[in-house]
Amino acid sequence: MSCLVRVAEWLLSSVSSRRRFDTHSPHPLYHRPPIIIMQELLFGKVYSPRPIVVAAASIVACPLIWNIVARNEYKNHTLSRLLGSPRRGCYLLATWIFTSSLYRDVLFTKAVMMNNDSVLTNDSNTKGYVAAAGKALTGMGAVLVVSSMYRLGVTGTYLGDYFGFLMSARVSGFPFNVCSDPMYAGATMQFVGLALAANSHVGVTLSGLVAAVYYVATKWFEGPFTSYIYSNRAAAEEAAASRAKPSLAL
Repeated sequence: MSCLVRVAEWLLSSVSSRRRFDTHSPHPLYHRPPIIIMQELLFGKVYSPRPIVVAAASIVACPLIWNIVARNEYKNHTLSRLLGSPRRGCYLLATWIFTSSLYRDVLFTKAVMMNNDSVLTNDSNTKGYVAAAGKALTGMGAVLVVSSMYRLGVTGTYLGDYFGFLMSARVSGFPFNVCSDPMYAGATMQFVGLALAANSHVGVTLSGLVAAVYYVATKWFEGPFTSYIYSNRAAAEEAAASRAKPSLAL
């Protein structure tokens, strides 16, 4: 992920070199960098572009990388062979997911703090209500995340099924009786809550990106592939059971 972040920073260096343009000038669009135009469309004014784009790159990169690594592990067992066992491979991936997610959170916070004039409201009373709603949302998200990890354990939380650690039955207790993907739902709620508590327009926009990335990850990548893994196990168990049946004498 650090490579992608550095690429994003390198791309943004060209924006810094073009500061000579008047970003608020009514001149035609080709006189202004595309990143400036995009910011005005999203936020209504120009903010510090580097931390925003770097945070956005990390938000996209995290699930993309861990899904690529996990799928490769399921097909080729690369980490299991390298480390000597599937459990060690799973724990290594879990460590990477945890630390890279923390780094992404730091980049998100940096983007919010370096654009602290990106406010949702200037009304003092409304600010209080928004901040309170943000803190409540952050707390509820934390409950979903922690309770989900408690139910699934390390291997269940961090893509252990790609390493062969399959659960015997579907978890149906809280928080899985509230939503099907409480880890991602809770993480998204925490991002939105932190953005609201900071009264940050940039934070809310980046939180929307988090929600979109997690939706795509669960809808078209992790969800279908997890179903594929469990259907393969069911087919293998059925085949083993049929071979174990004694043949009837004629």
